[in-house]
Amino acid sequence: MRRLNIRVRMLLAALLPVAVVSLLLTLVFLLTRFDDVQQSYQQRTRALARQLALASEYGLFAANQVQLQSVVRGGVREPDVRWIVVQDSSGQILAGAGEIEALPARSLSAQEGHEFDPDRRVDTLLQPVFASSIALDEVYEQALGGSDASPKLLGHVVVSFSRH
Repeated sequence: MRRLNIRVRMLLAALLPVAVVSLLLTLVFLLTRFDDVQQSYQQRTRALARQLALASEYGLFAANQVQLQSVVRGGVREPDVRWIVVQDSSGQILAGAGEIEALPARSLSAQEGHEFDPDRRVDTLLQPVFASSIALDEVYEQALGGSDASPKLLGHVVVSFSRH
């Protein structure tokens, strides 16, 4: 094998570390950017599910299926939303839109829920809907000692997002 002359060795000694550092920095920046995109996606899906839950509060309270259907039709217009279902506190479906598939197997609780199906690349979010507590007569509440009761669970909004 032929030995490299001094000029080629100096060139390799100067450029090889620069190339390795550049490659490592590119890899770090790409991985960081992918994490940022994933976090942004999760924040967007949670925000949309929360907005739909807030918009569904009156419809669940009044059992107004026309209003609930209007809310879910508006939410399904988002490009990555596959389907939306609004359920009352007992799990009965009051409104739905999109290509509704099997609802999540988890129990209906007062906690936010998230499931991911890696085969279909679908995220399903479960967002509870609570009744707003508005103090109508502060003087009366203060006389009775205030109201520290937890808000009443009205139902749930289940939203399915596609990652395709």
